[in-house]
Amino acid sequence: MFLRLERAWQNCYAAVRTLLVVAIIAALATGCKAKETPYTYSSKTDYYNASKFERPTRYEPLALYTYTPNDYLVGNQCVTEYTKTLGFEYTYPFDAPNAKPNKLYSFSHNVWTHIRLTKRLGFGWKKRLKQRIKQCRASSGDFRG
Repeated sequence: MFLRLERAWQNCYAAVRTLLVVAIIAALATGCKAKETPYTYSSKTDYYNASKFERPTRYEPLALYTYTPNDYLVGNQCVTEYTKTLGFEYTYPFDAPNAKPNKLYSFSHNVWTHIRLTKRLGFGWKKRLKQRIKQCRASSGDFRG
C-alpha cells in the first residue's frame, strides 16, 4: 500500500513540474513584460491616464478668525509662511471695516477649525506655533505685525 501512495505522489509531482515548465516557456514565448507605470518615459506610455495617478492638489488653508492681529503677527511674512505650511491662516472675521462682528459664529468656526488642526497636526501644534512666533519676532524685530 505504501508503494502505491509513493508512486502516486511521484506522478503528481512530475505532472506539476511539467505544467510549471510549460507555463514558464509560454510566458517567455509571448514576450510577457512588467506593467508600466505612468511615470516611466517611453513611447507606449498612456499620458492621458497619467493624471489619475498623480497626487491630489493641495486644499485651501483653513481660516482662524482673530480680533487682535498683533498677538499673532498677521502681517509678518515669516509667520504667514509657517502657518500656511501648517495648513491654516489667521484672518479677520469680517470683510468690511464697519461690519458688525458676529462673535458666536467666529467662536464656533474657530472651535471646529482647532479640532481639525489638532486632528491633522497633533496636540502640540499651538505650542510649536507660539515658539515660531517668538523666533520670528526676534529675527525680524517686528513686534506689531
